[in-house]
Amino acid sequence: GVGGTAMQNLGTKDQAIFRSIVRFYETKQYKKGIKAADTILKKNPDHGETLCMKGLALSCLPDKKEEAYELVKKGLTKDLRSHVCWHVLGLLHRQDRNYADSMKCYTRALANDPTNLQILRDLAVLQIHSRDIPGFAETRRKLAVQKSNNRQNWMGYAIAEHMNKNYEMAKAILESAEQTFKDDNTITAYEASEVSMYKIMLLEESGQLSQALALMNAEDKKITDKFGLLEVKGRLLLYLRRFDEAKAVWKKLVGINPEQHAHVLCLLACEERFHGFWPPPPPPGFGDRQPNEVSFHRSLHENGCGVWGWLLPAHCYRGTEGSSVAAQRRDLVMIGQRRRKNRGDAYQPVRPLTDEEQDQITEWFTDLTDDHPRSDTLRRLPLYFLSGTRLGRRLDQYLRPKLRKGVPALFRLVKPLYFVPGSDMVGLMTALLAHYEGQLVNTGTFGDVPKEAGGGPCTTEEKEKPIAVLFTWALAAQHADFVGETDKALEYIEKAMAHTPTMVELHVFKGKILKHAGALQESYDAFEAARNMDLADRYLNVSACKAMLRCDKMAEAKTTALAFSAEPDSPQRSNLHDMQCAWWECYLGRSFKRQAKIGECLRQSQHTVKHFQDFVEDQYDFHTYCLRKGTLRSYVQFLRVQDGIFSHKFFRRAAKDAVRTYVALHDKPLEEEKPAEVEMTAAEKKKAKQQQRKAEQKKAAQEEKEKKDGKKKEEDPLGKELLAKPPLEEALKLVEILTTHAALDVHTYVLSYQVDSRRGKVLRCARALLRLLTLVQDDRFHPKLAPLVASFALSVVPKAELSGSVQSVLLSAVGPLFGKETLSGKDEVVSLGKKHVDEAVASITKTVTSPKQVISAMQCLEAADRGAEAQALAEKCTVTPEMPLKDLEALVAHVGALYPSVVTGVKSKCAAAFPRAEVFSA
Repeated sequence: GVGGTAMQNLGTKDQAIFRSIVRFYETKQYKKGIKAADTILKKNPDHGETLCMKGLALSCLPDKKEEAYELVKKGLTKDLRSHVCWHVLGLLHRQDRNYADSMKCYTRALANDPTNLQILRDLAVLQIHSRDIPGFAETRRKLAVQKSNNRQNWMGYAIAEHMNKNYEMAKAILESAEQTFKDDNTITAYEASEVSMYKIMLLEESGQLSQALALMNAEDKKITDKFGLLEVKGRLLLYLRRFDEAKAVWKKLVGINPEQHAHVLCLLACEERFHGFWPPPPPPGFGDRQPNEVSFHRSLHENGCGVWGWLLPAHCYRGTEGSSVAAQRRDLVMIGQRRRKNRGDAYQPVRPLTDEEQDQITEWFTDLTDDHPRSDTLRRLPLYFLSGTRLGRRLDQYLRPKLRKGVPALFRLVKPLYFVPGSDMVGLMTALLAHYEGQLVNTGTFGDVPKEAGGGPCTTEEKEKPIAVLFTWALAAQHADFVGETDKALEYIEKAMAHTPTMVELHVFKGKILKHAGALQESYDAFEAARNMDLADRYLNVSACKAMLRCDKMAEAKTTALAFSAEPDSPQRSNLHDMQCAWWECYLGRSFKRQAKIGECLRQSQHTVKHFQDFVEDQYDFHTYCLRKGTLRSYVQFLRVQDGIFSHKFFRRAAKDAVRTYVALHDKPLEEEKPAEVEMTAAEKKKAKQQQRKAEQKKAAQEEKEKKDGKKKEEDPLGKELLAKPPLEEALKLVEILTTHAALDVHTYVLSYQVDSRRGKVLRCARALLRLLTLVQDDRFHPKLAPLVASFALSVVPKAELSGSVQSVLLSAVGPLFGKETLSGKDEVVSLGKKHVDEAVASITKTVTSPKQVISAMQCLEAADRGAEAQALAEKCTVTPEMPLKDLEALVAHVGALYPSVVTGVKSKCAAAFPRAEVFSA
């Protein structure tokens, strides 16, 4: 709505018409509003507020935005003291997402009418949307004062003070509102309950845990969310170290849902005898950090792990003093013959358990399982705490029923156990599966308990059903693939497929094994076979689409992906872009890049970036909705999730792809295609014109048909507009978002340096390198950091023209990059840079476990203009099967771009390690 309708210099009839303009705008009858405005402007052509209202209505019509701005600005010049004119200009800026200018206009409008509630509400929404928290708190205070009989204003003011970390004030506001509206019969039980739970939340976040617990007990009857109440109560008791009371609460929650891992782990933390290896988590921000707190879900502890795709908490990257558990979570871990990235979803105790402790925790879980015999979680969680024959025994007891029943997801359930230090899961699984296969094939039973599991007689003599050996082969195939034994994995999966060729999951498993081996075409064949066996399965459809795009079968992939997009009653299929399908855009963009279609590649990355910008804009309407519905806790959680939306993996992936492409475009711009000049006769020219005219007519007819069918016209399908923009400026926009929202990702600062070094911004380069140094725990020779430092010292600094003050700041800051406190001048930077190259290459190549190390050492030498040494390093590099395939592909690409004479030798080494990989045979 529009804030007020001051209508000076209008007659009674025109005032009524003006009010109708506002009504037409609010009901989206824009053309009627424009017609009504013209009626007034015929008599009063200089009436500023009417001009502004006409402009506001015009702005909602297609292709009228410029005319709308002209009208509004003209109206504002006619009446600068009108709050309506300033409010309308603010609304126009808000439509264009120009929130800073919009807030300025609202502020000017309030200077002319300080008590206008509509403008105050609009300003408050913009302030919280832009995260101007102090301004939001002040505006909400004004609303609460001026409209104190509106309960929403009090709730909004409390949330504003909460976001401003003024917990006592927020709680006082809620208590005052409760007293003011205690006789209001319109307040539902849910709304009253939410206020009580919100007050408890405020006390907990301010560290007043005892007071929060006391308030919870006092207002227990008012709270309708009994499950949420139990979770908060159990957490508070755990923080207060009142373990007996906490145990009763968590036991009740486990009884409600025994499959909830977090509740079982909290119950385990209540046992004081287990605190040596499983301590209770401390209150966030108010206690000594424990290495195992990341194992608790983020809904229970702010330092806990969240769902896939979001960056982990900061301490997962830094490690915890006195323990390496957290630091290990992001490292590559050697699993059999492969190095695997630890995604951090293993529940690791802070230290290995003694034999006595393992017996105690086994007994504890056994007693709990007896109370909840159908729980799978209570049978799986003890596996994280055991080792040796105890682990083998429990693992044997866990696997047999699952194989007997036929659980396709069995490997995914046990996969995190491979990352638990000291568990020897590889050896145990290999021995158990080999024992199961031999016994099932020869005797039809699982046989006696193998010695790796402690030995013992078989618990049953009955013959197993054929499904048992089938799923044993399937599990053995996935295990062999995970530990890097591709041939054995394929042997197992072929046995399973010969046994039951119609089992869809087997074809999926085979597709994954071949994908990991680099055999993309064979992998596609397997995934396509699985899809054709069940065309109604969305997961199989997506897996097949990804396999197609890995093979650059784009047309086939698009047809397949759209199979599920048609509405039941509509012949028109939806657009994958409209469905905000980020995985599709990622795979499609990378396929375009492999085919050197740079414009289309950038277009797909920008589509994903636009989706996330839309996610942020979509929160706008929820600022008022959540207050109206009284969902205070959910609203606060919603705001916090939105604050980290740009740290999600899909956004980071799209931004990285786009920035790298822009940097490559800057280094090597695309050559413009010039049409070949061909001499034509007059008849040939006439024929060419006719063909061109027919093509244009056909295109226009196709566009008209698509318009009638409701299809949206694709804008810039080839990405030519993106290619025309300055690449570094576009890359900088994305880098700024990453540095703000993904500051814990090392790639953020690598990309930041790559962009700023090309822009000649020396101080920004230094800032990126220093932040990266902190993230890699002060390891100056880290493969991500070392080549950038060499480039900075030997290329960026010597070429930079620095003023005295800038040089002084630079030299005082960059010392830690070279192991010094401060530096004396640019010459010393160059000298230390040359020394850094020698030290870095020696450090990195001392023990090569990843191709990334070889690439890093080569880049250090290239920065020092020592290309011959870099080429020699590429020639003599050792390639082993344990190295990640993706990193080997990067090594071949780097060597092929700079040293084509030796790339064949490097490819042959990679092919020996991955004989099925198509990329090395091309």
